[in-house]
Amino acid sequence: MDIDDIPLGQDFAAALRENVRLADVVLVIIGPKWLSVAGEEGRRRLDDERDFVRFEVAEALRQGKRVIPILVNDTLLPKAADLPDDLQPLLVCQALHLADARFNRDAADLIQALGGAEPKPSSVRRWLVAGGIAAALAAIAGWQLIVRNAQEPPVPAEPKQADADVNGTWEGEVFYEWDRRKVAERFRFSSIGGALTGSASFLGVPRGILSAELKGNTIAFETRTRGSINEKEIEYVHRYRGEVSGDQMRMVMQTVGGYDTGVPREFVARRISRE
Repeated sequence: MDIDDIPLGQDFAAALRENVRLADVVLVIIGPKWLSVAGEEGRRRLDDERDFVRFEVAEALRQGKRVIPILVNDTLLPKAADLPDDLQPLLVCQALHLADARFNRDAADLIQALGGAEPKPSSVRRWLVAGGIAAALAAIAGWQLIVRNAQEPPVPAEPKQADADVNGTWEGEVFYEWDRRKVAERFRFSSIGGALTGSASFLGVPRGILSAELKGNTIAFETRTRGSINEKEIEYVHRYRGEVSGDQMRMVMQTVGGYDTGVPREFVARRISRE
């Protein structure tokens, strides 16, 4: 923490600028209140040029560092109009989602992206603390900035688990709370050249699968739906994560966008055909 790590009498701005210069990677943790956190004078911290966290983020962008936005629990990247000019380059940096429900998997992906070996699920939180990436990700409500220097030796990689066979057509009943009905949704998967492709229906209409990933018996993918509310066009993002066991798949789906609550919907899909 700044209070402990910066010597008494040292210029705060100079010390922070030097720490950013020495960093390999800067992680900007963005929680659901990131845009609205207020400072001492009642205005947004984002709008205060003297705010040290804003200063650190802007300095990292100015120095051309590798900056990774970490979006907590389906927080969305802000719009350019919501950010001061010196923070707007943050919006073109590839972001990573980190959710409580899939913390181990998301954190492992982050570690691998930063050059570390994939850890055992039970050791992810310990590795994060030891590597200096984060000491309290679960407590994030607004701003936090973590600067990482890769000093710790990587955790030895575990032997890779064979990927589950998900090829074919799957079907599961999904309950939609807004009209209190269940819809039989279908999922079709096929592996082409090692890449997972297919479709997933939403309200009975197939959508192409995006960002699909299959690791061991865990599958994750997204689909998107366009709609309108009061003539305003809305895009919904549907995020799925499942655990495969033979011809059964336990699934969790979250929809983000519009007026959807984002509450996870759990259901079981069963394979009805291998074609």
